Parts: sequence; C-alpha cells; structure tokens
Amino acid sequence: MKKKICMILVAVFVAVLGTSTYFIIDHHKESNKQAALYGELADLVNAAAQTDAATEPAEQIPYSEEKMLLPELAELYQQNGDLVGWISISDTNINYPVMQSVNEPNFYLKHGFDKEYSDYGCPYVQEDCDVQEPSDNLVIYGHHRYYLLTISNLQTQQNCLFG
Repeated sequence: MKKKICMILVAVFVAVLGTSTYFIIDHHKESNKQAALYGELADLVNAAAQTDAATEPAEQIPYSEEKMLLPELAELYQQNGDLVGWISISDTNINYPVMQSVNEPNFYLKHGFDKEYSDYGCPYVQEDCDVQEPSDNLVIYGHHRYYLLTISNLQTQQNCLFG
C-alpha cells in the first residue's frame, strides 16, 4: 500500500515538475521573442531618424487633419495604425512604441506591436486620453517585467533621483 502511494506521489511530482519546466521555458522564449521584436522596431526608428537627418525631409504623412506623423515613425505607422508615439528615456532600456486602441481600451495590455497575443503587451495610452489634443499629462500603461526591462527601469531612475 505504501509503495503504491509513493509511486503515485512520485508520478504527481514528476508531472508538476514537467509542467513547470514547460511554462518556464515558454516564458523565456516569449521574453526573447518580444525583446527581439522591440529591438528591431527601435533599430528601424533609429535608422529612419539618422536617414532623415542626413537627407532632405521626405513628404510628411498626415496623422490627422492638423497633425503630421514624425518621419522616423512612418514605417511603423504603416505596419500598425494604432501607433501614437514613441517613448524613450535615456539611461534606461525604455525605447518602445506607444499604442492606443480606442475601441478596445486594454487591447495592448496582452498584445504586442504586431497585434499578436503576448503576456508582455506593449506600452499604450489610456483610451480616454486624446492624443490629437494632448494635455500636459498622458497616461501610458506598461508591464513591470524583469526580462524586458520595461517599466522596471523607472524604479531604478526613481531610486537614483529620490534616494
């Protein structure tokens, strides 16, 4: 009887270990995939900014009736029309597109720039913030994830600035 219980417990522990290992590996794969995606996007923006600085300005793309899109964001805007800006903070790894989906307010909480499901999400502006007529404050949401080093970098900055 004891041997049977021990075998069942061992089987349960092996199943739990296997499942946990699967989820840890999956988490790291997703982390690497998202880091590569946002690295490529940042490279595109940096390359476009350098190209725009070195050459004459290209024809501007209208964002709305009164606003024009920054030339370095034009290619990204063509890939995803929900793009409303770019956030970059010096001395951190924060260098990401900022999205807004007015019809689905929390869409980018669990979706990346490519609109595919992702636990990491993508920084996004609160749905009731008007990016056409911005105020002094825009609310930008993002995940606090160790692996992508997104918003967690702000804590580092805060500790440096405020002790």
